[in-house]
Amino acid sequence: METRLMEEAYLYTVMQLLPHGINKEHVLQELRSQISESVKRKQAKGLSERDAMLETFKQLGSPREIANQYAGNHNVTRLQLAVRLFAMNVLLFLVGSAIVILQAYLSSPAKQQFWLLAQEHKYQILGVYSLLWLVCGYVIGKLYGFSLRRWLGRIIHVPLSLNYVFMLLILFRFIPTDWFGGVLNTDFVIISVVVTALLSVFSLVGFHVGARSKSVRKD
Repeated sequence: METRLMEEAYLYTVMQLLPHGINKEHVLQELRSQISESVKRKQAKGLSERDAMLETFKQLGSPREIANQYAGNHNVTRLQLAVRLFAMNVLLFLVGSAIVILQAYLSSPAKQQFWLLAQEHKYQILGVYSLLWLVCGYVIGKLYGFSLRRWLGRIIHVPLSLNYVFMLLILFRFIPTDWFGGVLNTDFVIISVVVTALLSVFSLVGFHVGARSKSVRKD
């Protein structure tokens, strides 16, 4: 009973300190889950319920610190992350475009060898690119925890808009596939479309793993 009152008092204070515009119900559920999991882990290590609760509060920080963290994430981080990921994706597109343009100046044997290598490793390249978005989600979760979960979809879809536009241009043949030396055959285009649609899912999976590891690390 005492620990229950301690938890409710702690959460009530956090809720009162949160600024307008933040989904307080979401924050409340998230904090309850973190506190519950942390207390259980500490009790498993031999602490009493009361000591486990106090230690959890200490690790989470004061209600003011928690409220400030959510406020900071809410006001700044979303835009910063979206811009940084967009810049990263633009850079990757520019590098890819530069490679396609520069290969045109290669001698015929070198050009043929280049496209043979691209054809041979195209699925590995697609896999590495997918892994990149998984890692991006993981890093965001590791750095900011579940406080950005509600906004992650919007953050990720901004930079991925480049991918969506590119795939539409390929599908409707505004960009000729023969620019890519036969790499973009029908099967690979279909697979690329599916993977593009799943990139945000990969990021979400990575985010949850990172956010959960952030929570566990505090113990």
